[in-house]
Amino acid sequence: MKARTLLTKILKGLAVAVSIMLLYALAGFYAVPYLVKSKAPAMIKELTGREASIAKVELNPFSFRMSVQGFALQEKGGRSFASFERFAANLELWRSLKEAALTIDEVQLLKPFVRLARFKNGQFNFADLLADKEKPQPTSEHALFPVQIGRLALADGQLLWEDEQSGKPVKEEIVPIDLTVEKFSLAENQPFSLHLKMVLKSGGMLDWQGEAGIEPLFSKGRLKLDRLKLQNLTGLALPQTLSFTLQGDEMLEAEYRFDYSAAKGLALDIPKSRFELKNFAYASAGTPRLTVKSSTFSLEAGYQITYAGQQWQVAAEKTEAKLNDVVLTGFGPAKAALKIPEIVLAAACNIGNEKNGFNVTVRNGQAAFRGGEFSENPQDRPLVKIGSLAGEGIDFNLLQRAVSIKTVKSENADIQAWLTKEGKLNYLALLPENGKPATDEKAASPPAEKRIQPWKIALKSAALTGFGVNFEDRTGAKPVAIQVKPIDLTLRDFTNAEGAKLPVQLSAGFNQHGRIELDGDVVIKPLTARLNVSIADIMLDKFQNYVDRYARLDVIDGGFFAEGKLDAQFREQPDVRFRGLAGIEELVTRDQLQNKDFIKWRKLTLNGIEADLSANRYTARRLLIEKPYARVVIKKDKTVNMNEVLSTGDSGGKKPAEPATVNPKHDGREPYFRLDQVRVHDGSSDFADFSLILPFAAEIKELNGGATGFSSEKKSKVKVSLKGNAYDLAPVDIQGEVSPYRGEYDVALSFHGLPMPLISPYMVQFAGYKVEKGKLNLDLKYRVEKGALTASNNILIDQFELGEKVENPNAVSLPLDLAVALLKDSDNRIKLDVPITGSFEDPKFSIRSLVADALMNALKKVIASPFKAVASLFKDGENLDHIDFKAGKAELDQAQLAKLDNLAKALKERPALNLEIKGAAYVEQDWPALRDAALYDRLKSLKAAELAKKGKKIRTEYIELSDGEYKDYLAQMFIEKFPLLAERSLFGKPRLIDEKAGDFYEVAKQKLFTIIKPEIERLKDLAAKRAQAIAKHVVQQGGIPPERVFILDTAINPEREGQAIVSRLSLKAH
Repeated sequence: MKARTLLTKILKGLAVAVSIMLLYALAGFYAVPYLVKSKAPAMIKELTGREASIAKVELNPFSFRMSVQGFALQEKGGRSFASFERFAANLELWRSLKEAALTIDEVQLLKPFVRLARFKNGQFNFADLLADKEKPQPTSEHALFPVQIGRLALADGQLLWEDEQSGKPVKEEIVPIDLTVEKFSLAENQPFSLHLKMVLKSGGMLDWQGEAGIEPLFSKGRLKLDRLKLQNLTGLALPQTLSFTLQGDEMLEAEYRFDYSAAKGLALDIPKSRFELKNFAYASAGTPRLTVKSSTFSLEAGYQITYAGQQWQVAAEKTEAKLNDVVLTGFGPAKAALKIPEIVLAAACNIGNEKNGFNVTVRNGQAAFRGGEFSENPQDRPLVKIGSLAGEGIDFNLLQRAVSIKTVKSENADIQAWLTKEGKLNYLALLPENGKPATDEKAASPPAEKRIQPWKIALKSAALTGFGVNFEDRTGAKPVAIQVKPIDLTLRDFTNAEGAKLPVQLSAGFNQHGRIELDGDVVIKPLTARLNVSIADIMLDKFQNYVDRYARLDVIDGGFFAEGKLDAQFREQPDVRFRGLAGIEELVTRDQLQNKDFIKWRKLTLNGIEADLSANRYTARRLLIEKPYARVVIKKDKTVNMNEVLSTGDSGGKKPAEPATVNPKHDGREPYFRLDQVRVHDGSSDFADFSLILPFAAEIKELNGGATGFSSEKKSKVKVSLKGNAYDLAPVDIQGEVSPYRGEYDVALSFHGLPMPLISPYMVQFAGYKVEKGKLNLDLKYRVEKGALTASNNILIDQFELGEKVENPNAVSLPLDLAVALLKDSDNRIKLDVPITGSFEDPKFSIRSLVADALMNALKKVIASPFKAVASLFKDGENLDHIDFKAGKAELDQAQLAKLDNLAKALKERPALNLEIKGAAYVEQDWPALRDAALYDRLKSLKAAELAKKGKKIRTEYIELSDGEYKDYLAQMFIEKFPLLAERSLFGKPRLIDEKAGDFYEVAKQKLFTIIKPEIERLKDLAAKRAQAIAKHVVQQGGIPPERVFILDTAINPEREGQAIVSRLSLKAH
């Protein structure tokens, strides 16, 4: 019985256990999956407001393995938002209980899908899922619940991104997404491995492999981004805000270790990384379109990044960047282009916030540009080409505001520059246009703060070698080309510290043969320079096009040279000083018209130059001209070859544009100059005069001497001493002193033994006779003092005989035979002491003028001239060529009568002269005086018209007006012409509408004056009366016969000097 009872209990217990197990199995295998599948979508919809579906749920209650298949979550519009094909997890319950940690053997997610979208209104398709919920109360920190997952795998995932906010829809798909995590754990010091791989459908791949840990938080491994296209990345990130486009294929590889703890902060160590960008292209959307291209950009570096508290730092000990085939186009108004085949940059860098603030440091930097071209347009010839540019030992510290460079080297640069036809440098077109002009108002000063430390810049050495500048001046019809090559520049120990000296050496070739060298020190602050200057063999023929603008002259040869010391300071105004010498040697110029030498010399040297720009002071010790030569020709039309050569013959052409110049300030000081001495050695000249009937030519040789004392001082005196030889026979000697500022001269000029037959062409030209025989000695002494000219001029002509007569219609008509016979003494010599007019400052001063003037003056003393009689008319200095009158009058006052009396006396003494009178009147002055008479005649015409209506015809000139009649007709005419100003009262009395305007008759007269135009006949009548008054007095009171007095046609408003009312007088021979 007991056994049966026990068996029954066992069977009942077994049945209960089996039932429980069966119920547990049924619940696990069927009930729970059914509830999850049926109830979960409804719960999800209640929580999210979105439709959800689950295709299948599986659960093994014994192995604790579960899976969900065919999950899908829709958006409110019905589109798929998220889904996966299968999710599976295998829980290790007994291990979890044993280790007191949630332990999962494996988690799998197969083909997950998420669609993220941004609509046109800027809202995201998941915004409703992020609606504000009640924020949970903060909880105290506690250790993480231990979780262990043996293997976590996400396979063949897909992420879809759509953006409709911008004008052009953007779509990107990341597929597949594969993630594997091995031995994941939240336990302390339990690292796990991971591998993430993502592929962008448009191009690009992410591969991340490494280890990670949660407590403490760390990660290490390798990250690789490959074939990522920039245009897709920017389109995804900022589709609607970009004002530019980017293109290129990106690659990034990096090894890293990441550590974080609350105590130590964040530390990221990247011992090795490489970033590469191929076929990079940037293009702005604006105009002009700026583009940047590079075939390859690579950056290799190792980084250490730390962040603790408020301190952070990025350190890169080994950084090297390379760019290949860099092309920059479209910058500046002219759409300039810059091409650089290779750029290499290397440095150790640190960036972070230190105790004193944010800082950037660079140590031992290097920069190299291998090749480069800069052009105004991409298709144009390069403006600048450079072989290489490199800098080494570059250190930079932002906080200390310091930059130092050990060396800078550049080689083989070629620069193209020119002046445009408008006179502007071509590079100015590359600069942006000036904005609004700066105002004179000073900006308000900011409040006083800590003084900012200035930057400290240091450069140990710099060397530019093989540079070249090709310059063209295109302002003229023919461009002027200048080549400065090679240019070698060396700088040492440069620093911008105030007063620091910078040794400079510059050597440059100039147009193949020339050389320019500078050697000395330059100070940047304040900007000063002390340089030794040497210039040699600057060939002047290269500047022929400049000469063509101003002269018809070929520069055949000649070289400029200079040597000295240049001191310059640039503060508020430039202070430039030069001491040394300069000159031109072997100058040869040729007349383009005759193809003959024009001006030349062996050497011209200005020694002892001391020029001070700021003081406006320029001095030199001596100007030496060796073997100078000049050719002077007077052509048939009497023009001088100097004028013709020094003219381009294009008077109507455009003047070449003149470049802008800056005039230095001199604090109001007048320029001072001084030249102690001018020396001429073995000078010569060829002189020819083809304007004569008989052509004439002469040579002056062996011209030696010079002058001293040239100066801008008001009391300066120039002493002149020159000796030469004319015709190889007659010595020429010039001695004297000149005070140019006082206008004082004391000069002696002598010609001795000049054969007069050699100057026969001049005698033929002026007198119509050749010279058969004779020698001329001239001793001319001029003295000008205080504006008065005194001259002692001795002329001696020995054995003078006239030759044959030559027909010359332009010769003076004088009885020369009689004059010569009267002047000769018993020794057959002619001695004269006569003044000679002329000026050494007159460009027409010549031997011809001296000889001709001397002879003419001598003959004028012997032969009577009517001009002496004319001169006697003005012996009292009184101007008798006009007679003055009062406005509107033809009567002569006492002063004018006295003038006519003196004129009549002179005419009686010179009976061969006739008097001509031209009466004149002037509208501006005479007409106001004649208006009363003109108005009176108008009123008389009114009366004559009334009488005519009554049958009485009387000529206007015979009508007289009483005072009453004058007023009546005046009122009648005024009211008729100006009805808005006057009227008659009820009783017929004239009155002004504006009674305050004044007296009626005075206002009427003034208003009527304005409508009476000047009457030319009345003015001519006045002019004729004036001429008649003059003639009447000269004839009746002066006693001059009427046949010698002529009245000319009158003139209205003739030209005159001043405002006097005059009638002109003139004298004519019978």
